[in-house]
Amino acid sequence: MSAHTHTPDPFDDDRQRDPYGIIPEGFLEAYGASSIPEALRKAERAPSTSNPYEQPRCPSCGSTKVIVKPGHREIDHKQDTDYKCGGDCGAHFDDPAPSKLEAAKQRAAERRERPQTAAAFESSEQARLDEVGE
Repeated sequence: MSAHTHTPDPFDDDRQRDPYGIIPEGFLEAYGASSIPEALRKAERAPSTSNPYEQPRCPSCGSTKVIVKPGHREIDHKQDTDYKCGGDCGAHFDDPAPSKLEAAKQRAAERRERPQTAAAFESSEQARLDEVGE
């Protein structure tokens, strides 16, 4: 009869669970997990908590699934761009489109910079006069 030896679980010791100290306090509890690998699996499947209106977008399809490509390699089929769309179009590009929030801010700034037409000025001036009763 052979003796059975117990192999210790490497995640039993707290130092082994998070040897680099990068797991935030409460991470396991937040995902209802008993181990780091289990919590990571659940976290990867959880919906994003990032506001999609603040995310850069693909200039081709508008997807917020913008992937930063790792360094450029000398491979024939590799496209020499900094980003790739992780959405349906798969476009390669160097500059993502601004987030919807940033685009709205840019449009508002452009409207403020445009000179008012005489008709718009006259109607706004008349509205101001109407407010003071003249």
